[in-house]
Amino acid sequence: MDKALPARYPDAQRTEQTARIIRWILAALCIFAALYGFLKITDVQISGNMVYSNEEVLSASGLRKGTPLLLTRMGAVKRVVESKLPAVEKAEVRIRLPGTVVIRIREGTAVASLRMEDGRNLLLSAKGKVVGETDDPSAYIRLIGITPLEGDVGRLLKLDTADTAKLECLSELLTLLEEHGRIGEVRELDVANLTSIRMNYADRFQVRLGGADRLAEKLDFLEQILEELTYGETGTIDLTRETEGHYIPR
Repeated sequence: MDKALPARYPDAQRTEQTARIIRWILAALCIFAALYGFLKITDVQISGNMVYSNEEVLSASGLRKGTPLLLTRMGAVKRVVESKLPAVEKAEVRIRLPGTVVIRIREGTAVASLRMEDGRNLLLSAKGKVVGETDDPSAYIRLIGITPLEGDVGRLLKLDTADTAKLECLSELLTLLEEHGRIGEVRELDVANLTSIRMNYADRFQVRLGGADRLAEKLDFLEQILEELTYGETGTIDLTRETEGHYIPR
């Protein structure tokens, strides 16, 4: 009977697997090199901008035609556009092959003012982003009841943890007021006590909102009451009830 030969197949298989991996790595490197040289930024398309020009957005983005796409981090472009352009609430950046970068931005406008302890009057968007400063805050909704730790233009307002819920409430209220087309009539929002939120409407009505719950429903009640009132009436509008709003004439 013939003697069994030594088994060498496992070693041969490992050698073949190693060679295959090396070939894949070399192929990937070749593809990367080809794409690096071929895929470059040829165009930057910008949309959604009204406050800033295309040139201002492009300059803030740092993008340059001819830059290899593989070296361009879209997440970094998004962050730098949002931080350098104060009015930009959100930026979306994506690639459209072979060489177009698309930047879509959503701008926020100043709707409210907040006085800092150092005397500055910050201008805030509905989302709570600091979009500027002003010497005349009377044209904006005056915010009461929050004390910011920092108010850097181009960034969200930085608050103490205890005030975070207040900013969330204000943001929701301001957004709802924008949707209702009423933001230009509001003079003051007081969130010093989140169980007793108050609003000055057109210097004619003191609006009691109660807690920070059901804000959309409460503003629907406010709409119904305002539609029934005539010009010149003043008083208090109580929106703390669960089923309806209540008007108390002065």
